Order: sequence, then structure tokens, then C-alpha cells
Amino acid sequence: MRRILFHLSVVLAYAGLTLVMTFPALLRLKVAIIGDAVDSLLNCWIIAWDIHKITALEFRTLFDANIFFPYPNTLAYSEHMLGVALLALPLQLWLKDPLLLYNLSILISFVLSAAGAYFLVRHLTGSGLAAFVAGLLFAFFPWRFSHLTHLQLLSAQWIPLTFLFLHKYRDSGSSRFLGWAGLFFILQFYSCGYYGLFLGLFVALFLFLSWRDSPEDRPRRLVQGLFFFLFSLLLLLPGFLPYWKLKRDFGFTRPFDDLIFFSADLLTFISAPQENRLWGTVLAGLQKPEGGLFPGIIPWVLAALGLAAVTVRRTSTPVPEGKGLTPKRRPRLPRFTSPAARFYGLMLVFSFLLCLGPVIQVNGWKIFYGPYLLLYKWVPGFDGLRAPARIVVMLHLAVSVLAGWGLAALLQRFRFTWLRGLAAFGITLLVLFEAASFPVRMHYRPYGQDFPALYHWLARQPEDFALLELPMPTAPEEFWREADYVYFSAFHWKKLVNGYSGFFPPGYLRFYAEGMRGFPSRETLKRLRNLGLRYVVVHFDRYDPGKREAIKTVFRQNGDLFTLERTFGEDWVYLAAGWAGRPADPRSPPARESTSKK
Repeated sequence: MRRILFHLSVVLAYAGLTLVMTFPALLRLKVAIIGDAVDSLLNCWIIAWDIHKITALEFRTLFDANIFFPYPNTLAYSEHMLGVALLALPLQLWLKDPLLLYNLSILISFVLSAAGAYFLVRHLTGSGLAAFVAGLLFAFFPWRFSHLTHLQLLSAQWIPLTFLFLHKYRDSGSSRFLGWAGLFFILQFYSCGYYGLFLGLFVALFLFLSWRDSPEDRPRRLVQGLFFFLFSLLLLLPGFLPYWKLKRDFGFTRPFDDLIFFSADLLTFISAPQENRLWGTVLAGLQKPEGGLFPGIIPWVLAALGLAAVTVRRTSTPVPEGKGLTPKRRPRLPRFTSPAARFYGLMLVFSFLLCLGPVIQVNGWKIFYGPYLLLYKWVPGFDGLRAPARIVVMLHLAVSVLAGWGLAALLQRFRFTWLRGLAAFGITLLVLFEAASFPVRMHYRPYGQDFPALYHWLARQPEDFALLELPMPTAPEEFWREADYVYFSAFHWKKLVNGYSGFFPPGYLRFYAEGMRGFPSRETLKRLRNLGLRYVVVHFDRYDPGKREAIKTVFRQNGDLFTLERTFGEDWVYLAAGWAGRPADPRSPPARESTSKK
């Protein structure tokens, strides 16, 4: 019982520190969204949509989300984050507020990531103090604060728990522990596809090493390992067949140039995110997408101590040079003291090399091909990932574990318990000081009386129908403006012609480029009616005065196509004449017309 209470107190401590490190999020949870007003809104909508379909038990139509009408399978245009939604489901049953639920999910991701690393490092080192600091390192790496807009990337809590039970399996050979590892592996895959693929590589490495190190038990461990992956694949297929369908329908793969652009540069490891208060300006250095991978000095120092603690130097061996010649001595590399230490040493090296992407770069100069190229060409799923640099999460875990070993070894040098506690407390403060990135970015969202009455009205309409909200973006670089419409649809769930995601269907691009050309005109109104939608919502406050009057005049003169149904201040709702609820049939042009934003 005392052990459970101690672990609970650790989790509560992580929760309190999360509120400090994410200040002022706690004060604005219901009125502002953590992150930005684009991807954060998209992810908020995704979690709300997942829970909406799960609670309605409508699993067959889960991926046919309400955006980009009339296209199907639109949830697959981005990460589905079903694992995050399942974790948030109990809160949603109580809160009934998509914005509040999303913000709490972000805070919870920090707490659980810290707790997962804590339990892993405590198992490996036996030191609660070292494990507590390792949890802080993993959860509060500065890179994570640069991705506050990406809840899926913050949801890394299942990675350390997967390895915790893999270690227990390795030590005991028990299938029960392998089953728990499989559960957390699947949860991580369903929470973040990026991390799922990355984790799969290192799980395979772990199981291979475990098989190799157990010569007397190899047949059984081989069968267990194969069953682990086959059973995991079986459970993962429902969540990832829609992505295969997307690739089949549109030929969707990430361009090779995108991978190079979103890979780590060697200089990004000495470049800190702009959000970091200590290093953000001192090491601004190379600012690029997915850059800012510098974790701070303390993590590297502790990890170096950890490497020293888990390795032993081996003497050199003589190499005969021939008759009558003095033999040379061949130096031997240090040897890891345990299989676990060897694994995290390999993880450190491999994850560092892989996050450099298919072409290793220094300050933008392409040097030579990297090992990630093999994954891109030969391993299914990796051709759909845009940002190889995100495998840095595995580097973070390796550094955190090695730092745990280093701190445990350091604390053992203190004779008195109170000195160990004082040293751990001081290092904790240093870790938090280096990681501090508050105040975190937040963007106000309408709430209470400020919430648009239009969306309350749409939610009360009993029938299912489609609508279009205007204005649409005026240029491809402004597609992010659609995120607002997507977010507000979580309050009514009617189908939208509008949409924002990681992928844009070609029909949407054609409609944007051609269908709305010349708006407002009778021809464009005909195209709108032929989409099969019921309403066109015009937000006149987003147009300049001259354009507003032109739009109202065209709608007024074409009452045979659209009639004014309701007005909510500057939000006017036009009803399509003769609407019968018949959706249009999308035609799929060549995949080259598609684009990707996320």
C-alpha cells in the first residue's frame, strides 16, 4: 500500500509541475486553445469527432468525417488519434466541451509521459529519485513545447511503458508481460502513427536481442515474437486500412524533397526551440521545420554519466605482425554491463542517425545518404511520413534512461539519504529551469455569449445535410483559414464542403481553383447548388464593404437558386432552392493535383 501511495504522489507531483511548466494554460482552459489557431483546432476537431462516433457506436462510418463533403474517408487525411480519444472519453462524458477536453488532453499527455518514463527507469535503476528526474527529462524536453499544436506528438506515454514490460518479459520469459507490452504498443500506434512506426523498429530490435541472448530458449522466444507482431498487426489493421485506401485512391506518398526538408540537420542538435526561455535566443542558430532539437546541458551531462556507469573498459588485444615483429595492440570498444544498457546505447545511436532523414545535412548542405532512406523505400508506412526528425522521441527516451542511470550512480556516492534527496532536488530545479518554455502559446476561442449563434442554430436542425461556409481561402497558402470552420463543426456535426487537414482531396482543390472563380456570379451559384448542399453560410464581416454588397445583390437577384433563410448578425444563411439532400458524386482527378499541409 505504501508503494502505491508513493507512486501516486509521484504522479501528482508531475501533475503539479505540468501546470507550472504550461502556465497560463490552467487559467484559460475554457476560453483559449493551447497551441495555435490552425493545427490545434484541427486536432481538437479530430478528438471530438472520434468521441462523437465512438459514443454513438457508429464505427463503420468513423473515417467518413464531416469535412470535405462529399468525399469519404476524410478522417484519414490526418492522424486519427483514436488512442488519445479513448483516453479522453471518460472526461468527455463529464465535460461535454471539445475545447476544454482538448486542453486537458494536452496537460494529461505531459503527466503520463513523465509517469511512463518514471516507471521504466525505476525498474531499470531501482532508484526512485533518479527515475523521477528521468520522467521530467522525457516529458519536458524543450522540443515538445515547440509541438504544442500537435497533440499526437505529445502523446508519447505508451512508449516507455511498452519497453517497461518488454524488459519484464526479457527477464522472465512470461507471455503475460509480452501481452502487456503489446497492449501499450497498440495504444501508441493508435495515438500517433509516427510514433507507432518508430516504436515498431525498436521493439523489433529489442525482441531480436532478447532472442539472441537466450540460446537455450530461442525457439519459444521466436514464436512469441512472431505472435506479438502478427497479433498487433491484426488489431492495428482497422485503424490503418483507411490510410492504405487513401494511398490506393490518390497515389498518396510524401515527396522525397519533403522528407529532406523536414529532417533534422546536424546543427539542429545545437539549436533550441524559440519557445525555450533559457536557450531559445542563445542557441537560436538553425531555425527550420522540426528543428530545435537541443535538449539542454543537464540531460546530456547525466546521459554521459549514465554511459560511463553502464560500460566497462576492455583491455586491448595483441595483433601478431609476423615473425620477428613487435605485435600491435588493437583497442577494444567499451562493453555494456547489461543487455538493457546495450539496448539503450543502440537506441541512442540509431535514433540519432534516423532522425537525420534520407540525406544527412549540415546547415542545409547535403553530405551523403542516411539510413532512413532504406525505411522510406522498403518499409511499408514510412513513405507516408513527412517528418523523419520526429524519431527524436526515441532519442529523448534513450537520453532519459541513460540520464537515470547516471543520476543513480551519482546519488550512490552520497552516504546520507538527506544528501541524496537534496542533490536530486537541485538537479530537478536545473532540469525544469532549462526546459522552461512558459508562457505557452494560447489562442482565444469564442465562449459563452461570444459563441456564434449560427452554430447553435445549425446544431438544432434535425436533418443531416451539407453546407458551405464563405469566404474560402483566396490562395493555397491561406488554406489554414478553413480550420476555423472545421473546429466549429464539432458543435453541430453537419457536413462541410470546407475542410482543413494534412491532405486536400483533388476535388476540393479543383472547386477552389475553378468552381469559385468569378464569385459572386450566377454561374458560381449554380455550381454551389449542384454540389448537393443545403446551405451556404456567408460571413460578411470577413469581406470588405464593396464585396459584401456585391454578394448580397447576386444572391438577391438569383432567388431561383438560393433564398435567404436566417441572419445572425453578419452571418447570413442562404437555402438552396429545391434542396433534396442528394449529394454530388466526387470525381477523382490525378494525384498530382493534391497537396499536403501537415
